[in-house]
Amino acid sequence: MATLERGVSPVNYKNTKFRVPGFREGHHSVRRVTEALTGFLGHIEFFPGSKDSLQRGRELWKAGMETWVVARHNTDADGPLIGEALGPEMARAAFFLMGDRVLKKRVRGFFASSYSQVPIPQIADPTKDNGCRDPQEDRRLLIQANEAIPALLRSGRIAKLFPEGSRSRNGILQPVQYQIAHFLNENAFVIPMAFIGARERWPVEKFPKLISRDRVTINVGTPILIKDVLEEIRQFKEERGIRISKKEEQGLIMEVVMRRGIAPLVAPRDRGIYSNMWLVEEILPIVQQRLAEEAAKRNQRQV
Repeated sequence: MATLERGVSPVNYKNTKFRVPGFREGHHSVRRVTEALTGFLGHIEFFPGSKDSLQRGRELWKAGMETWVVARHNTDADGPLIGEALGPEMARAAFFLMGDRVLKKRVRGFFASSYSQVPIPQIADPTKDNGCRDPQEDRRLLIQANEAIPALLRSGRIAKLFPEGSRSRNGILQPVQYQIAHFLNENAFVIPMAFIGARERWPVEKFPKLISRDRVTINVGTPILIKDVLEEIRQFKEERGIRISKKEEQGLIMEVVMRRGIAPLVAPRDRGIYSNMWLVEEILPIVQQRLAEEAAKRNQRQV
């Protein structure tokens, strides 16, 4: 089985054979039609400064940095909207970190399969099986993801991610999933993204408003360099003389991405728990409380 080469230039990634367990190349022609149709129906426009942020992200990508697009998730149209924002070159290089259950759905799974993807475990549904998943299946998916994601990123592919894990039912930002920071290293950066007006055009689990004069606005934030976030955490630890666990560090990284990257792109009423607190010293207690609550829930389910 062929593997991916290190240091492949992003502009030449199409010449690399991607045969990594857990990765599936999408149907790019179907994806492109879906993106073009979404852009046409949504009357796409860019928020001021967004194209400059995208250009900065494109420069970092071509310089060989590991590229992540992190977008808030409000509708089924968010995937195509990301492609429209990135443009043809970056969109073709991109792959989704996609919940495995989405691919099994009849309609959503059909469109989801048109994207290149690495399946990861879907968030457990609290209404089913006591909120638990099959641990063996989760382990299989995670082992494959641990091999595929770093290899793809090193070879110039772009990872796309909805950090909330699922669509927001009320339009308000939901708690970020900390685990994904496992793949973010000092050579990685994040392009934050949000879509203003998309929820009104494509309501969750309702028939979309295909004919409308209202526009969908793509709002892209300044790229966040993970090395800068890690340096800030390191300085904080040294100044306070404290130790931070790996899970706490991952939580801090993702909280910073949400608070400094995603939240400023949406209306204040939609920011929810990410309305303020930008400093690491303010965020750490929140992360610690969240991790403690998650541990308590796991112990309760095991009883």
